[in-house]
Amino acid sequence: GAMAALTPGAWARILTGDCDGYQPVMRVADVRKMQTGGQRNSVVDRWKLVLSDGTEENVAMLATQLNDLVVRKEIVQGTVIKALELLTHEIQNKKMAILLDLEVLGRGPAPAAASPASHAPQGNYFGRDPPAAAPAGAPSVGPYGGPSAAPKSDWSRQPAAGSRQPMHAGMQQPGMPKAGGAAAPPMQGGWNPHAGGPTVKSRGNMKIVPVKALNMYLNGWTIEARCTSKSDIRKWQNARGEGRLFSFDLLGSDSGEIRCACFNEDADRFFPMVRPGGVFRVSRGQLKPANPRYNHLSHQYEISLGRDSTLEEVQDVQEIPSQVYRFQTLDDVEQRENNTIVDVIGIVQAVDAWQSIQRKDGTETEKRSVHIRDQTGKMIELTLWGRFVQEPGAELELELQQGRHPVLAVKAARIGDFGGKNLGSISSTHLELNPDLPEATKLRAWYDNGGAGEVPVLLGGGSSRTYPQVCFHTLSGNELLHSDLATTGQVRVQARAYIMSFRQENMYYPACTNIVEQGTAGRGPRTCNKKVSDMGGGGEFFCE
Repeated sequence: GAMAALTPGAWARILTGDCDGYQPVMRVADVRKMQTGGQRNSVVDRWKLVLSDGTEENVAMLATQLNDLVVRKEIVQGTVIKALELLTHEIQNKKMAILLDLEVLGRGPAPAAASPASHAPQGNYFGRDPPAAAPAGAPSVGPYGGPSAAPKSDWSRQPAAGSRQPMHAGMQQPGMPKAGGAAAPPMQGGWNPHAGGPTVKSRGNMKIVPVKALNMYLNGWTIEARCTSKSDIRKWQNARGEGRLFSFDLLGSDSGEIRCACFNEDADRFFPMVRPGGVFRVSRGQLKPANPRYNHLSHQYEISLGRDSTLEEVQDVQEIPSQVYRFQTLDDVEQRENNTIVDVIGIVQAVDAWQSIQRKDGTETEKRSVHIRDQTGKMIELTLWGRFVQEPGAELELELQQGRHPVLAVKAARIGDFGGKNLGSISSTHLELNPDLPEATKLRAWYDNGGAGEVPVLLGGGSSRTYPQVCFHTLSGNELLHSDLATTGQVRVQARAYIMSFRQENMYYPACTNIVEQGTAGRGPRTCNKKVSDMGGGGEFFCE
């Protein structure tokens, strides 16, 4: 059919701030890469579009989650777009339009020259002259601003086209078709407004900005989001000094996720205020490009809370989900690289007893191994660390002791390759037992209707096996077990046995209790623990 006509008078309305639900059709007159001033090391490129409504032209800043449309040259000079979500913001006493989401309609014919908006002074170009039109036939030099590398976004962390990306019931799947158009690609950090509410919500005099809409162009923003995970306070040390920090992850009603980090005195101030599961309003934080080395969330930015930042817990908001999962099958996990962060869901096949181990720095922590499996016929070892060992680790152990094999949903587990492909919990991991999710229902039905009898393949182990039930007197003659032992150096079995006696001698030794390192929040002090000898019965001991 014919391409939609441009919307006359669009700029006059946009710059009044009346953008809620307004979706004008406009033509891209130019695409320019912004100068980032002193932020030369910024990992995020920024683009501005000169848009025409047929009579007037003005500049709209392109939200960074849409950068890839410019890089892939889906947006070039002459492209006709439909603005799906617009936000008007005031920068240095001048109105500035920010384009948060759009639909590419195609390429339109060159229109008659539009006049620059009379109410849009040069200051709307951040003090620079309006961009000159490129000469006809000029050679292409990259996306309208010289050759440059693609922005360091995290598309690689998103599922490939066509792969499953499940969410809680009632939530919109990213990449669903827009009305009258083709499916939009699931963009990294991209804001799909059809999955949430309006662009900006009002709470009295306060404007609540969607989490996915947070970007460097916004000032005076406030977000309202649920805390889905919270780390302990940790120490850090580098060449510039040392300090302490903690972080917590927030989930908005638009399914956007972003991390907040607090350092030193600010960590001490905000740590007791943050409650996982609670809904908080956050404002006056500083946005910084997220470092994917330490931050696995899909948002391009993270929030640093400082002395002037505000954090307030508010009444629960039902439209904010408790969690959003992007599950991958164990078949998919097998192909992923080491240190990748993934969400998985599976049937708990086995739970080991917890162990206390000593770290390289001399501190102690707890660990517990859990094995999960899914319909792909694969099984993987998931190591729970720290607080997860007892909750939900102890409950998982009890479930299996009573003959039940629950469904376990795991958000944010790290892939490892020690002794074969495996998973491990991290500080921001979230574990949910028998969740109310469609994926859990399918897994349960599969397992209860024949899946339990299938023999899974242990990832990294290379052989089709589950833990065999054995009697002690048959171990020496079990050729299969001895073959596995010779191949892998270890073998796991199940046995039911009675405790015959307890060893009385050498069960323990008297240890030195001197503190060699002071404790921090969430971790007690580290003691010497070396063996001590009695100096003569007077209650005095010396450390060996």
